[in-house]
Amino acid sequence: MMGDFTAHSLRVALRLAPEDMGDVAAGIKRQLDQRLYAFCDELGGVPVSYSRVKVEQRCGVIVDDLPGVHVATTVAWRVFTPAVGALLVGEVNKVSPDHVGLLVHRHFNASIGRDEIGDGYEFDASEDCWADKNFDAPHISAGTRVTFCVSSLSVANGVLAIVGSMLSADTGCAPLLSSPSKRDCLATLPL
Repeated sequence: MMGDFTAHSLRVALRLAPEDMGDVAAGIKRQLDQRLYAFCDELGGVPVSYSRVKVEQRCGVIVDDLPGVHVATTVAWRVFTPAVGALLVGEVNKVSPDHVGLLVHRHFNASIGRDEIGDGYEFDASEDCWADKNFDAPHISAGTRVTFCVSSLSVANGVLAIVGSMLSADTGCAPLLSSPSKRDCLATLPL
């Protein structure tokens, strides 16, 4: 499921502190590192890495009485950009009678509410899992990998939250089930 990452080149204005003047490259790296794993509107997702940092001017600029030296850079970003209707795989890190919590790519929180888990599963408190009623599929418990359809995305304080559904045929316990179709996944989402 690598289609949930995109590449972007973006001009970034940085403000380096006076302490960074001894090692400008380290100052630029520190500033860019602070932008990782926080949702960025300009990129339309969450930057997870960067490369090809290019300083666009020979000298930095001091603007009015603002502290720091302003430096324009161009940066190539790798961005996590899931979309509603996309299929993702997450590892279950929490099960409860109300939902399943997952980590996608070991960093991004996702949840699937009880109504979106599907009629084929029921919560088993004694086993702390969602058990398949027909015993056709593995139980969903901590550590299980699950393919799910993204039903909504939200951002609060720079943190991306993913809400998913397991109601379409292409979802369930991973490894991936056949070749997932976005069209089939979208058909199960409410309008």
